Amino acid sequence: MSSSTDHAVAPSGDASDLFVRVVVTGVQQHSSSAPTIVSVGETASGSTGLPLPADWPGQHVSAWDELAGCINGLLPTAPVLLLPSFTALHDLAHTTHGPDRVSLTAVLKEAITACEPASGALLVMLLPAVYLTSKAKGSVDLRRYLLQRWTPVAVVYSTGALPGVHRSSEVAAVYLRPLSDGTSKLRLFRVPRTGDAAAVEEDFRKLLRQPAGGTAHGYIADPTGAAEEGWAFVTRGGSAASGGSAAVSDAGLDPLGIGGPSLASVFTIQRGPYLRPSKGTEEPRNAGAVRVLRMRDIRRHGATIAEPDPGAALWHSDVPERYRLQAGDVLMGAVLLSDSAAVALVREQDLPAAASNTTIVLRPTVVLAPEHMRLILAYLRSVVRYLAYGAVGMGRIRPKDLAALALPGSDEPLAAALDDLEAARQQMNNWSAEAADLTASAFADARNMGQARQRIIEAGQILRLRAETAAQLDDFVYIVRTRFPYPIALRWRETEARRSADDLGPAYDAVLETAEILLCYSALVTAALAHSAAIDLTSVAALRSKLANSQGGPGLGEWTAVLQEISGKKKRRGLEAEHPLHELGAFFADETVSAARKRLSGRRNDQSHLRRVDPIDLPGALRESYDDLRLLLTRARFLADWPLNQITSVTWNAFRDQATVGYRRLMGDHAVVPTETMQYPSSALETGSLYLADRDHRPHLLRPFLTGQICPICRTWSTFHADKGDHKLVLKSLEHGHCLPDPPDTEPLRQAGLL
Repeated sequence: MSSSTDHAVAPSGDASDLFVRVVVTGVQQHSSSAPTIVSVGETASGSTGLPLPADWPGQHVSAWDELAGCINGLLPTAPVLLLPSFTALHDLAHTTHGPDRVSLTAVLKEAITACEPASGALLVMLLPAVYLTSKAKGSVDLRRYLLQRWTPVAVVYSTGALPGVHRSSEVAAVYLRPLSDGTSKLRLFRVPRTGDAAAVEEDFRKLLRQPAGGTAHGYIADPTGAAEEGWAFVTRGGSAASGGSAAVSDAGLDPLGIGGPSLASVFTIQRGPYLRPSKGTEEPRNAGAVRVLRMRDIRRHGATIAEPDPGAALWHSDVPERYRLQAGDVLMGAVLLSDSAAVALVREQDLPAAASNTTIVLRPTVVLAPEHMRLILAYLRSVVRYLAYGAVGMGRIRPKDLAALALPGSDEPLAAALDDLEAARQQMNNWSAEAADLTASAFADARNMGQARQRIIEAGQILRLRAETAAQLDDFVYIVRTRFPYPIALRWRETEARRSADDLGPAYDAVLETAEILLCYSALVTAALAHSAAIDLTSVAALRSKLANSQGGPGLGEWTAVLQEISGKKKRRGLEAEHPLHELGAFFADETVSAARKRLSGRRNDQSHLRRVDPIDLPGALRESYDDLRLLLTRARFLADWPLNQITSVTWNAFRDQATVGYRRLMGDHAVVPTETMQYPSSALETGSLYLADRDHRPHLLRPFLTGQICPICRTWSTFHADKGDHKLVLKSLEHGHCLPDPPDTEPLRQAGLL
């Protein structure tokens, strides 16, 4: 048989390969034997081109009426993977007309009900997702027939997974067990478009193993009585839902669990009318005509109305006042053409205009702040797909279904983050357009190729440098070296330098020391933030005891205790949702982080107690410890969003009620950085002290837990923390371990609970 099964599963992380790997993983987890791939279509290979394992046997049926008999004959002996050609599906749905027309729903009904599945049987069907999610009568009937003899145990969704099919088309692989098996839980999983294939596979395995709850890409639901509602995948807060219904009910739709006001309480909702466009109007604006806005006029990514195209814009000369748009209206496409809805805010420059019958108009009934409106627009683009009737590319959005949709409340930090993303998108679009213009004009003057060549080289240099710099941000080594706080970035640079020189012993020591500094810095930041938030940590009291009574100062055990204590939600109860302590707590609550930390701590303790690694075992020990360090740094990537700043000057302007603040951003592996300035609404900042700036740009004082100054020993700027050496209090550098005896002022340490 010549089919797509002749290929091995590829290891890359694009949508097609990720989907195939997850589907294969599901089959392997549900059955110990390889399935028979049943393909349907004009050719044995179909049109999907999916690289399924080459050792899976296959059978091909060219006629749809042969499908039921084929499946029925195979199921008693082996699992079956039904893999219809999507071209054949299209032909079946659209090219057979008249009294002899056969629908796909009817064919599948026969195929799944003609079987008498024995206990333990497994049937996997690859279908357009619409048959599992749509509330159309045909799809609902299909699910009813399916539930008469089968129970869905897992559904894997993906978009962009089929070569030759539009990337917005959603496909689903549904795993079916006999009804007699008594399975009652349904695992719903959405494959991301890109990602680490091994991590996505393991996430699916984890979902299949656990009895309840959710994972990063999936969750467990109850399929009972879900024929009418379907098995649509629901997300909450940007991740997979953690349980509950497999579908979202029409009433009180709240897909992200935000519990906000309904859309109908904030907007009036009206479908655009059908307006026959004017013909023969050369200057429609001068003639008093109104532009008729359609879905195509909504810029999908810019969330704005496109400028009128002289050759394609539609105009109407007599639009009733009630249908005329106003500045501040929200225009939404009434058809879901991709995995996000077309939504835009109408501006003054877009008027005069009216909505067409392919759009829905939302008019605010209350005053909304600009940042709140931007948040609502982004929210609508993301979640309206849960309301659409039909598959992506054909789903319809009805005004009556929008009314109960819960809206998010005002959230300035989230709105600011969305603004930053939009600004980044626009900047990259500008760079792309600049490169396209330069390329298009490369040979405009064919008579002087020498000048054209020089112009391309010189003008393209900055564009090439931008691309090279942006590409480096995909390199984790570069991110840590340039974006992490100085003490960690400097230690990381030494680790990379030692490894690149094959200096195994020093490289191994550098890895362990970098891990300790990462935990030390994180713990000291945690202690400083907890102190300013009036949170009592018993682990800080243990630090005080160590500094007061022990011959040696705090080490990995004490830093770990601080991070473990803040990982408990009880200590963080009452903090605002954006407080940095939440991310620090989640960092150490991660089981993989805890396991990696334990392994690194064990190696560090062995080194300290002269239980050194044998030279023969050193290459493996270095590789394993380096992998654990990378894991810790990856999970602590939020530190790259929290600049470590040293305040150099504060100048207050009483007339403007703001201060001009000079500061040095100590991020990356070098402490020699330029002084920057910013405006701040208070003068209550300490010159010379270190501050952590969170994502909302709010400064958090780190003194006395962390201080910065020139080290008198090595003459470089360094960060210091309280330590114990030679039975007395010292300040110890995180960068190089130099100790400064006799701290100049110990009173802040006492006030912070360290002495």
